[in-house]
Amino acid sequence: MENNNKVTIIIPAYNCEKTIMKTINSIISQDYNNIEIIVVNDGSTDNTPSIVKEIEKNNKNIKLINKNNGGVSSAKNIGIEEANGKYLIFIDSDDEIEEKFISKLIKKAQYSESVLVGSAYKKIYSNGKFEEIKNNNYDSTKDFILDLIKGNIDGYTWRYVFEKNLLKNIRFNENISYMEDTLFLIEYIKNNDISNIIFENEVNYLYYQVQGSITNSNINVEKNIISFYESLECIYNNLNIDAQN
Repeated sequence: MENNNKVTIIIPAYNCEKTIMKTINSIISQDYNNIEIIVVNDGSTDNTPSIVKEIEKNNKNIKLINKNNGGVSSAKNIGIEEANGKYLIFIDSDDEIEEKFISKLIKKAQYSESVLVGSAYKKIYSNGKFEEIKNNNYDSTKDFILDLIKGNIDGYTWRYVFEKNLLKNIRFNENISYMEDTLFLIEYIKNNDISNIIFENEVNYLYYQVQGSITNSNINVEKNIISFYESLECIYNNLNIDAQN
């Protein structure tokens, strides 16, 4: 799909040598041509940066940024600063996208500046089983935000398209490690008078649920619980709403 609006794909990467190549290849294979790919290497100790550097040699639209380890939010924030596209899409370094993922989302995103566009996705488990996650559109941003907080809908930022000029000073909170995507989404909606949220329900994003990751580890349960309440506090302070609603 030919289009004048450049799309920046931001990939925060940390020790993902086993998956980063297939992730990038799935982006390169998109039918949407006007893209740039920014890979932010967050202090990886494996071969992640060298793999990306090798791919970068043959693809002028790929840019590798190396930084000291500071967490996924700091990596995403650097990607935002370096982005040149009108639209931004975040993709995890162990996921893949189907050929029409970008073109389908951008087609909807161009409909109106007051719309936040999201995507359906396929959640793939380590045992090979999977489920497809689809959502209805929202005419009320209040209902959408409340569903985010209640966990009725996923707030992963890789599900959504963002306009660079609407981000202004909105960045990922680097002081929390849980629900930072949800907080980012809420701030984006609140600061831009988003009127409704629409979803592309053709499944073109493949989300690999990795067992043993930080968020799935029992070792980190206490840490995650503390982070969860810290994140909720940030969200409620941002919204200035009653937690009982």
